[in-house]
Amino acid sequence: MNPRVLLVYRVPAPFILQDKEILSQHTTVEEFRWWEHRHPARRLAWWMVRHRRDYDVVLIWFADTHATVATRVAE
Repeated sequence: MNPRVLLVYRVPAPFILQDKEILSQHTTVEEFRWWEHRHPARRLAWWMVRHRRDYDVVLIWFADTHATVATRVAE
């Protein structure tokens, strides 16, 4: 069984979207689109706790606020 991946990123850069497409060919990818939320850090933490059984791996593109939140909650 392939791991289910939660992909967290701040902006939809072309290389990130390309990586998402490549990952999607091999596993289930759930996205968290940081820029779509008014309070994204709070929303990400809430979403990750509530959907903890929906993903096996958290993949975070770049180190920034979104990475800090996702890493803390994923522990």
